[in-house]
Parts: sequence; structure tokens; C-alpha cells
Amino acid sequence: MRIHSKAPKRQDGVMLLEALIAILIFSIGILAVVGLQAVSIRNVTDAKHRTEAAFLANNLLSQMWTDAGNIASYAYPGSGGVPTRLTGWVGQVNARLPA
Repeated sequence: MRIHSKAPKRQDGVMLLEALIAILIFSIGILAVVGLQAVSIRNVTDAKHRTEAAFLANNLLSQMWTDAGNIASYAYPGSGGVPTRLTGWVGQVNARLPA
């Protein structure tokens, strides 16, 4: 006499459903990682620009310290033309930083 072990009818397809749910969870995890990668790239770019701005500001300050006798010539009223002593620095800022 043969004994057949067959799963009860109510469990048919459960394995397929578990596999689909696992694939769904895995896909959501992959999408989250891709989103984090995009945010990370944007943050690295922002950090690069902030570092570049700090370097340029430090460069200007060191230039002003070494030329302390002409400190008044670095004054920039905010409108009109750029003072002659700042022209080179402003050119560096425009070349290295986004508008």
C-alpha cells in the first residue's frame, strides 16, 4: 500500500505568495538604497562647494592680512564696480563656484 503525502488544498500557492512578498520587500529595499545614493551624491556636491567657498574666503583673508597697509582698498560697497584689489579674487569665485 502506497502512502501519498500531499499538502492540504488550503496551502496550495502559499509558497508562491511568500516568494512574491519577499521579492516586493527586496525591491522596496533596493529603491531605498538608490534614493539614498542620489541624496548622498547631492550632499557631496554641496559639501565640495562649501569647502571651495571656505578656501576662497580664507585666501582673501590671507591676502588682506599681508596687505594690511591698504586694507581700505578692499572695501566693497555692494553695488557698482568691484575694487581693483578684489578683481582677481572675484574672478576665482566666479570660476570655481556656481552662480
